[in-house]
Amino acid sequence: MQFIESNTAFLLSLSLLVGFLLIAGTLQQLLTNLRKQTPGKTKRHWFVMTCCLGVVGITLLLWITSLISGKGLDFVAAYIAIIIVAGCTFAMHSVQIGIRSLRKASDADETRLFLSGVLQELGILMFIVDEQGRITMVNKQVEQQLGRREQSLIGQPVDEFFLSELPDPNSGLVEMGIILPGMRELPVQVSVNLFSLNEKTFLLIVAQDIREIKEQERQLKTYLTQIERSNKELEQFSYVAAHDLKAPLRAISNLATFIEEDLQEVPESVQKNIHMLKGRIQRMEGLVNGILSYARSGKIKVNPEMTDVKQMLEEIVDSLGARQNANVWIDEGMPKILTQKVLLEQVMANLISNACKYNNNPEPLIEIASREAGPFYEFSVKDNGQGIPLDSHKKIFQMFQTLQAKDHYESTGIGLSIVKKIVEEKGGRIEVVSAPGEGCTFKFTWPRLMN
Repeated sequence: MQFIESNTAFLLSLSLLVGFLLIAGTLQQLLTNLRKQTPGKTKRHWFVMTCCLGVVGITLLLWITSLISGKGLDFVAAYIAIIIVAGCTFAMHSVQIGIRSLRKASDADETRLFLSGVLQELGILMFIVDEQGRITMVNKQVEQQLGRREQSLIGQPVDEFFLSELPDPNSGLVEMGIILPGMRELPVQVSVNLFSLNEKTFLLIVAQDIREIKEQERQLKTYLTQIERSNKELEQFSYVAAHDLKAPLRAISNLATFIEEDLQEVPESVQKNIHMLKGRIQRMEGLVNGILSYARSGKIKVNPEMTDVKQMLEEIVDSLGARQNANVWIDEGMPKILTQKVLLEQVMANLISNACKYNNNPEPLIEIASREAGPFYEFSVKDNGQGIPLDSHKKIFQMFQTLQAKDHYESTGIGLSIVKKIVEEKGGRIEVVSAPGEGCTFKFTWPRLMN
């Protein structure tokens, strides 16, 4: 009996020691998880510590009861039963944790396999490089372009396959070349990114094939070169044609003048024909000059200068003699802007001249105004003339198009074409607001600040 009691006391003491050790170890893990903020592990360790505290409490109770009653054997049997139950509880809990861990590992493996498959099938070249700059993994596109299997590339310095030094991580896209078999170059856009895996740092190098983009750029440059060459040829042709046309026109005009002077008595019908001939010659000269002006518009480099628009308009009105036949009103709020004065002057002069020439009102009125429109000024030239039909609003901006018979108004039909070209080349727009019998208003926008 004394042997059993002594063994019982030994077992109880040993159980208390093991219980306290379990509590201490679990408490340490619990504090660690609280610092790392891992809720799942914290709950498990709370559960283990609670079980250990329960076992220790029961052990103390059994020990005290055994000492008081002296029935150690029965209590030992009960204690062994409690230990078995507790052991089964811990075993079941451990099995659940193991199954959960295996399931997570399986899910992680499936995710890795899925991502690896996606990376392999992407139509871009991908290198994974370690901290020493050596290749640890490539995808199928790299194998296809380099003509080598992945196993032969692993461990090779990645710099050997690029024509220039790789950019720094997370520095954006950089154009460079990859060396292909046969010393051929593959133009690519490269980005480099850092990532960590299992406490190791790697570089993910992504290279996008841009051969098609480069080919399109090459074709675009070729087309632009051809267009520039064609424009120069057309410009040269217009100058030569204008010069060759002006010479015989001057000769015809001089000949008509000589005939008129040689005839002492010129019949009225002949005089009318000579006058008509001179008018046609002048129109032809105007047409030639208009073609030259249209070809030159936008080609001549004009430096910007500070321009007082109201003063410029007053000078235009005076040079055209517009106030002799019409009442001209100029807005007092005209701006002062840094602009290419010569071009703005050309636009305004053409619009004011048209407002005077085509105004059949007994009391002609021309109003010139301006207003701010974002990064532009909007200028308007309004008259109270006969107006323009709606179906002709676009036609008047085309070359050689006029609304009136050329015998009635001497016009080449090029002026508004030049105006439209100048305005649009400066980033503005021009339009006409008009209806028959209601006059017309030409509006155009002009940049507020011109570099």
